Amino acid sequence: MRKFTKPDLPREHERRFALGSTESLDVRRSKALGNLARAQTALDLSSTPAPDGRAAGERAGVSTPDLPAAREVVIHAHFDASTVGETTVFGPTGRMEEGQRLVLLEQVQGWCADTHTKVTIKPVTDLTTELSAPGYEIPAWLREQIALRDGTCAYPWCTRPARRADVDHIIEYDHNAEAEGRDQPGPTTTSNLGCLCRSHHRLKTHSAWTYTMVAPGVFEWTSPHGHRYLRDRHGSVPLDGPGLVTGASAPPSTNEHADPPERP
Repeated sequence: MRKFTKPDLPREHERRFALGSTESLDVRRSKALGNLARAQTALDLSSTPAPDGRAAGERAGVSTPDLPAAREVVIHAHFDASTVGETTVFGPTGRMEEGQRLVLLEQVQGWCADTHTKVTIKPVTDLTTELSAPGYEIPAWLREQIALRDGTCAYPWCTRPARRADVDHIIEYDHNAEAEGRDQPGPTTTSNLGCLCRSHHRLKTHSAWTYTMVAPGVFEWTSPHGHRYLRDRHGSVPLDGPGLVTGASAPPSTNEHADPPERP
């Protein structure tokens, strides 16, 4: 994962268009991202104060440009990796979670080589490990595992990113269980957590919609009218059609032409 502080990306590619660029939106965005990766150096040189309190530009007798406010941007990039002897070899092309776009390994290497880039290295998260935490609150390391596993909101056909979603206890956490000496029916564990966007979190909490996890990252939903849907990170599919089955043996959710469930 790479963190860097830059001006706003949408404004940068829109500025290129306003200046007369005829390139496609994707090309403008790509070039804007490269420009933003180099912009912090100029910002630092123009704003670093001297002992007398003046910025570099002021010391040279040059007015400081009206630079845009900086912001931190976090990019999550995933690459396939293999081991050759004692060397880890990464694939040339990866996937960015932001916008589900492709990114070249060379691009990431270039960003990380910038002396003003802050690189944060996190341990590899095993999506098959059952993790748990005491109490109701979900720690960051457990939230990260659930977001990586689910990819998006777990409601059928919802494409909102998991990182922006709530993490829901599928079986409700009982805050009185410990005080009353009962087993916790809704523990804070990998197999009892799912990512839901705020809208569908409210739908699950305040309506008759229910869901269960039938396999890691595979959810079976039941509507108030009894219709059932299967959702995994590959897509969603209704389970009430002919020849479809439920549970862990259900087919992959690859039916792109299936109708979405009732809207909340």
